[in-house]
Amino acid sequence: MRLSRLAASALTIASLPFAQPIIAAPVTVGTYYDETATGSCGVGTSCSITFTQLPSNMLLKVEKVHCWANGQSSPILSASLVIAASQGGPTIQRFLPLPLLMLGGGAISGSYYETIDTETGWLIGQGRFPIIQFGFLSGNYVVGQCTIIGQLVPPS
Repeated sequence: MRLSRLAASALTIASLPFAQPIIAAPVTVGTYYDETATGSCGVGTSCSITFTQLPSNMLLKVEKVHCWANGQSSPILSASLVIAASQGGPTIQRFLPLPLLMLGGGAISGSYYETIDTETGWLIGQGRFPIIQFGFLSGNYVVGQCTIIGQLVPPS
């Protein structure tokens, strides 16, 4: 059941030709924080899903990362949580490798469905842009959606 819903969602997003990233506003209640972002790309060997800028007066302690991704012609080879100091800018020299779990043990209808469901205690500085990057073979078209969940922490 879960796989069929995932496949339906992936196919719906995949049908949008190189859709621009879709970002919902983050949910914050007290110190609780979560945000979901969606993206797709098909050029090069990496794909990035960028979240909105973190508050300028708070750090984010990322506690959970949940993603699904669909490689249209080959598996996704790697995933990591990285950080940029500006929207669309280069990433800074910090990254957190994320474990990928392939659903169905291989290709399903010519596509590769993979998920990330991991816990961490990674701290991201105030005003930064969290990014999930997927690495894959050239010529692959990738769509994905990720959610980060954590706590806002005041800088010391």
